[in-house]
Parts: sequence; C-alpha cells; structure tokens
Amino acid sequence: MPKLTVMMPALNAARTIESAVRSTLRAMPNDSELLIWDDGSVDSTGDRVEAIADNRIRLVRSETSVGGGEARRRMIAGTDSDLVASMDADDLCMPWRFRAQIPALQGADLVFGSVVRFGDSIRQLRPSAPFAYNPFDASAALLFHSAFSHPTALMRRAAIVEAGNYSDLRVAQDYELWLRLAAQGANIRKVARPVVAYRQSQSQVSRSEGYTERVRSQAQLGISYSAAAERFFGDTPRWREFAKPTTERELDAVGLANDLASLIPKLSLQLRRHYGKHLSRGRTTMFGASPWPV
Repeated sequence: MPKLTVMMPALNAARTIESAVRSTLRAMPNDSELLIWDDGSVDSTGDRVEAIADNRIRLVRSETSVGGGEARRRMIAGTDSDLVASMDADDLCMPWRFRAQIPALQGADLVFGSVVRFGDSIRQLRPSAPFAYNPFDASAALLFHSAFSHPTALMRRAAIVEAGNYSDLRVAQDYELWLRLAAQGANIRKVARPVVAYRQSQSQVSRSEGYTERVRSQAQLGISYSAAAERFFGDTPRWREFAKPTTERELDAVGLANDLASLIPKLSLQLRRHYGKHLSRGRTTMFGASPWPV
C-alpha cells in the first residue's frame, strides 16, 4: 500500500465529484492513492470517477448506502497506509494541502487545516479564521464546539485504529472520533493555512431540519465528550452527566461555563479572544449556553 491514502466517500455526487477528484489528485504527493467509496449512489457518480484515467484512483462501489462514518470505517480497514486523509466529494483540495500538513504531522497523530467556504460560485470565497492550534488548544477547543473541518483531517492510521476507528453514527461521527482521540491523549494540531475549499449548500446534512436534535440524541457522543472533559477537569459529577442518556442529564450550566472559562487563559494568545467571545455571548459550545442541553 502507498504511504498516504486519501479517503473520499461519495453519495449521488455526480455534479461535483469530478472537480473534487481532480483537485485532490493535483495535490497528492508521490506514493499516495485516492480511495473513493461510492455509497450506493443512484446517479452517475461511479461512472464519472471511472472516466478519469489515473491509476492512483481506487474505486469501491457499495450496493447500498452505509453512511459516511461506516464508509470511512471500512476504508480505514481496507488500507494499511501509514497516513490517511479525509476529503469530501463536493469540496476542492488546495494544491499545497499536503505540503502544508505532512510536515506538521511530525510528532502528531492528527492535523487539521483552515478552510475557505464557497456557495453556488467559487468566486464567493469566505475564509475561516486562520488560526493555528497547538495540542492543548485543539483538545480544549473540542469542548467548546466541533472545532475542525472534517475534510481537512490528515491522520496517522495507527492512531485511528487504536482509538477504535470511526463509529457507525450517521451524524457527527467525525466529532465523536476527535473527542475519543482527545480523551486518549492524542496529539492533535491545526495549521493556519487553508487546505480545502469547503462547499456550503442547503442540502448539507448539518443544515437539515432536526440535525441538532439528532446530534444531541447520540448517546456515544455524550460519552466521548465526557471522557474528553475528564482529561481537563477530572472525574467530576457535572461532566459525568454527559455520559448519561439525554433524558436523564441534569446539567449545571453555570458550573460548566466556569470550567470552560478556566481553560481560556491557557490557550494560545490568538485564541483567547476567539473563545472568550463564545462565553461572552452565552455560547460555551456549538449547542448554546450549556453543552447538549436537555
């Protein structure tokens, strides 16, 4: 197997997959492959991939849709590359992506990057905050919100396997894995440079009706969140609440906010203001004033 495998799950992505594939191939270093999982598409996704003549592409066609988490789980199991990277079938890979991220992986288990966002037109680019995160920053940020863009992930395969691989969750499977890695003390970093152009559309799962409720109902996500928090705050009752079923949680919003506030002075200087704003606006996490409110 090559040193690097780039994983790209695709479901009914005929409109965008060719540009995603070609941009990724242009960025890939020597000794790498692009593993594409056609997740039961009913359009011409697989045919469009097969029309691209490049021996670095490995296409797997699934007769049924297994979901993004399970697809990535199977792709991880289907390669023995030292490094694996994530890429989505509707995004664009920056030409310098791996030149920026591979050196940053020295001594690390997982490296993210910044993104630029675009909508219907690639001309409508909106850059995200170009912050670099050291290992403390990264693990702490995951307690405030799902801090990193999944398609930017470059990972050591051994670290992902040791953590138990992706779960089969249908939503937030990336966030749950990052929390699990943080709980186990993985070295997680982020480079400031944008490495992916991230497409935003109303059809995205994260923008669908009821998405937040679906995320909140994931019991495994709460368990992993609680475990990640334990590394910072110890085995305290208010953080153990997240390991309980959603309907049984009794959250101490003030205590949780105070605990998170205690992390801010320990963050890199550029991030203190960023996460201070979260608290000043009553947004300790992506879910509001208290994480996963009942």
